[in-house]
Amino acid sequence: MNIASLESDAYIYNLFL
Repeated sequence: MNIASLESDAYIYNLFL
């Protein structure tokens, strides 16, 4: 898995919270 993609997903997910 790509750590950069995981961080991006977490960032986008936090925008929706």
